[in-house]
Amino acid sequence: DNKLFALLCYIFPIIALIFFLMEDKKNDPALKPHIVQALALAVVIFIFGFIPIIGWIADFALAIYAIICGINAYQGNEVVIPVLTDFLKNQNML
Repeated sequence: DNKLFALLCYIFPIIALIFFLMEDKKNDPALKPHIVQALALAVVIFIFGFIPIIGWIADFALAIYAIICGINAYQGNEVVIPVLTDFLKNQNML
């Protein structure tokens, strides 16, 4: 079940937000990194959406990357988003 939840977090960030608000899901050690990373990636995609042309291209690429991250999470692999994961670890969010 956690693998499916992790996949859904990356594809539908609203689900990640709902899971983040649920104590049992947020405190699950297998699901927490995916919830936090999916939310952070959604914020980055949202911010890039305000930049014309280049931002839209980056948005599209990041959306495809989010789907790939979801597939990796569903397969049980650890998902490492290059800059974002290190930043979240430094902020003690992971």
